[in-house]
Amino acid sequence: HAFNSEAPPAGAQLVIARPVDGSEMPYPTDDYLNHIVRPLYLFLQQEVSTRGTAPIVDRIMYDDVNEFFWLQERFKAIMPPEDGHAGAPGAGVSGEEGAGWVGVPESMRGLPVEQRLYAHLRAFLIHANAQPGGAAASLSKVFFKTHREVAGWMSMFVNFNTVFLFHAVAFHTSMAYVFAHGPNWAYISTATITHSIIKLTAEVAMLHFRNLSKESGSDWAVVVTRIVAFATIPIFYCLERYSRADSATPYFQALAAIYSLAFAGIATSSVRREPYMGSTAQLAVPLRERMIYTTFWIIVLSVKLAFGHFLLVTPLREAIMALQYPDLCWNKESDEFTSCINLEGDALMNALRFTPKVAYFVTSDKSEDDYEDLDSLHYEPLDDQGATLVPGPGGAEEAEDVATGETRRGGGGGGKKQRRPKRLLARRRSLLSNTRLGT
Repeated sequence: HAFNSEAPPAGAQLVIARPVDGSEMPYPTDDYLNHIVRPLYLFLQQEVSTRGTAPIVDRIMYDDVNEFFWLQERFKAIMPPEDGHAGAPGAGVSGEEGAGWVGVPESMRGLPVEQRLYAHLRAFLIHANAQPGGAAASLSKVFFKTHREVAGWMSMFVNFNTVFLFHAVAFHTSMAYVFAHGPNWAYISTATITHSIIKLTAEVAMLHFRNLSKESGSDWAVVVTRIVAFATIPIFYCLERYSRADSATPYFQALAAIYSLAFAGIATSSVRREPYMGSTAQLAVPLRERMIYTTFWIIVLSVKLAFGHFLLVTPLREAIMALQYPDLCWNKESDEFTSCINLEGDALMNALRFTPKVAYFVTSDKSEDDYEDLDSLHYEPLDDQGATLVPGPGGAEEAEDVATGETRRGGGGGGKKQRRPKRLLARRRSLLSNTRLGT
């Protein structure tokens, strides 16, 4: 009534919906409440309250009833037959609803299924409520457990397997790209193995939560087909790789390409499937909302994948190869590990000294106080011969004490002292001590 300037009629303040003129059904007041809602409520009351002490995995909850109406193959149990006269009692027989036959009045039997749907559901629930055990006992033979709620780590994996799948495949693809020095399909195709193993595990784990006794033959055919498809990828890869002397996998790469196209939706987009009660047109998302949703996730996932590839995976390559090839040296010019024989001097020292290439989110200026204090380490004392004269600016000589790292300029006792960082001092003293001990 917010858009209606007129005051609502008396007694209609709580009315939020009204039937369209000319569409009223020939049923008395509260018929929907008494013949549709009440039987469903009595059944749920028995499962939720009366059997409240039973394990939830053995009770049919409200979500199971809701999911019952999703699929056509389940809902057809209470849908009217195509022929409205099928199984109907003979002419002149009265009391159709109490005679064990579920159907619509004779005047409606020739109408299409859609026009008989509500009347048939009403007759079905009236018949169920009239049974000796009432609607609660009668509907327990119609509704069934669609998902078995079993708590545990397996439930967590099944519910979030798509999240694990995305991160695992993205990491595998990025690692293959980095270690192959670019888009090499021979390496990147192995990401389908990670995808298939996770999907295979999830498919098998899902059987623990499904009501297998209610699965139809077509359901089992789909499950078996998916399991075989997922298991084929790693098995085919192992057979081809280890059966060939050169370990090449050309046939697997072709299979991986077909597998990728199938799960990308390109090879299956033309297949029209409508297992749900609503049609594809009815369940379709409006174009504007679809574009906004798709654009948002493209941006978010692009940023995430770029960050993971360039700032997490790429810096790992040098460290992993350093562990894999400890007897080789890293050649920063070729970005590869090579033999240390070809390196000498500063190039050899740089190759042997591994330091992280990237620092994340923080910058700092190193000062003398930032270096580790190593003066407490024990070094053999050096005599005065450790002081040497080195040419200074303007031809003046400077005396450098290698034991302390102090530099004294000539020309007076008040020369300015300069100190090297303590880490460099300790390294220099250590090198000199080892040299003198060796001589």
